[in-house]
Amino acid sequence: MVCSKAPVVSRTQCSGCFRPSVSEWSRKLVQFTDQDRVHPRGPEKYFQTRREMQQELVDGILIAPWSVCTESCPYLVAIQLSTIEMSDERMRTRTTWASVAKTSFWPHRRMNADLKIVFVVAHKIPDVTVKLRGREATLPSEKQWRQLTTESDLHGDILYLDMIDSYPNLTLKVMSSLKWLSEHCLRTKYFLKVDTDTFVNVPLLLDLLILNEEALSNSVLGYIINGSRTVAREGRWAVDRNIYPMAMYPFYAAGCAYVISAQVARAIVAVSPYIPMLPIEDAYVTGVMTKVVKAQLFAHNELFTEFMDHLWQRCQMVLDTKIASTNSGGDQAMEIWSAILVQNKTCFTANTVREEDLINIIYSG
Repeated sequence: MVCSKAPVVSRTQCSGCFRPSVSEWSRKLVQFTDQDRVHPRGPEKYFQTRREMQQELVDGILIAPWSVCTESCPYLVAIQLSTIEMSDERMRTRTTWASVAKTSFWPHRRMNADLKIVFVVAHKIPDVTVKLRGREATLPSEKQWRQLTTESDLHGDILYLDMIDSYPNLTLKVMSSLKWLSEHCLRTKYFLKVDTDTFVNVPLLLDLLILNEEALSNSVLGYIINGSRTVAREGRWAVDRNIYPMAMYPFYAAGCAYVISAQVARAIVAVSPYIPMLPIEDAYVTGVMTKVVKAQLFAHNELFTEFMDHLWQRCQMVLDTKIASTNSGGDQAMEIWSAILVQNKTCFTANTVREEDLINIIYSG
């Protein structure tokens, strides 16, 4: 199951083909080369591959996303990390912003390329060990396995990795997902890693990528954290000094939503077994590994989001001033989608009012 046909992309500069704001947003992209990323101040050899393998990526696949990358490669594939029991959250994503994966339709906007989505799951403990396809595999309960395979048969968008699901293993989960996608989506241009509680303005993102395809071909795009995050040595985000000796991370993209070009994804998949893996997924994938392969970072912190971003409003999706918004799980995702469906009139009226009045309009309506 490998796609080899190039994505179908509309590049015609026709009236209405691209969102009016895309050209303006493109001018606001900020590029960070490897030389610009001065943090961390530490041994440069840390960012060089080791002679011996440090860890292996996951090859074992228990369920593959049969509807993704089968014939024509999609232009963009979204990766959403999930857990076995999060079927409601996956369905919410499928019926809101990721519905374009099935319908290729976005209300009131033209889709100039296609997107597919893959939900990535792994084992939860305690699980049961059975024989599957001639090999030992750790599976969820019989009921959960039946529900998951039924969901996969229906939607074809689940990637079940043969690994233990845990917070420290998120980095391995993302890197192994990129490995599978790199091997099966041979002509896909970009991959989007997105959290469960993040809403994505798909047409605006696609148009931004299409218009800047050459510049972004060897890059990561997102909300760039520019060396201001100290490495924690205690607590949930702790990283042992023996694994990562520097006090600061390199510049990296916040993990809520970032785009990684297929070229960069293949490069970091190839060398990541030889770079010690950190439990902080976004800092490792988009910070450490992009320095290793000398990829570029592009920041658009106004359009993208990070986990402390609580002040965005749903009208920003309608008005094309936001690509990704976090803290938008549950009913909030449905509210955003409803506003997009009906082109909420209060959003357009709010263009002429003060910012504080805009917030009142949004939260009262």
